Amino acid sequence: MSGGFRSEVFDCVSTDGRRVVVKLAPNRDLAETEALALKTWANTGVTIRLVDVDLDNAALLLERLYPATPLSSSDEPAAIVVAADILKALRVVPVPNLQFQTLEDAYVHLERRAKEDARYEQEYRGEPSRGRPALDLLPAAHELLVRLCDSAGKNVLLHGDFIAKKVDPLNI
Repeated sequence: MSGGFRSEVFDCVSTDGRRVVVKLAPNRDLAETEALALKTWANTGVTIRLVDVDLDNAALLLERLYPATPLSSSDEPAAIVVAADILKALRVVPVPNLQFQTLEDAYVHLERRAKEDARYEQEYRGEPSRGRPALDLLPAAHELLVRLCDSAGKNVLLHGDFIAKKVDPLNI
């Protein structure tokens, strides 16, 4: 296994024979944030266990789920239940005193990244209109985000990259 869009991910075996994953983040800040989030969620039972971290190299050593069972794309109701259970378990964990970026503060960066990713996909695939409907909805998404943040009763730590390939129903 190798890959990832922003990070490089490698299937490995530790010196004691355990299946592990080495994840090389694009930079130290992202590795540090991910490591802190995984530590914060360590006792939820719904996240991968952080085995070790090397911030100087932006590297995370993670447990390997094997065999990993991806969510079925043909059973959307079951996938929604799994995702909801995971998100519910994550949101009850108190946000540590350590600083995480707020969603409102992160939005500008996330929108810019979405546009950069779309531009890359458009050029890579030779499809100049690829992702256009989603890009057109970004202003409305920002407006909704502001309203949701204003209405939140408390701060919670969110998963910043919650996609199906990273949600394993065996881990619930």
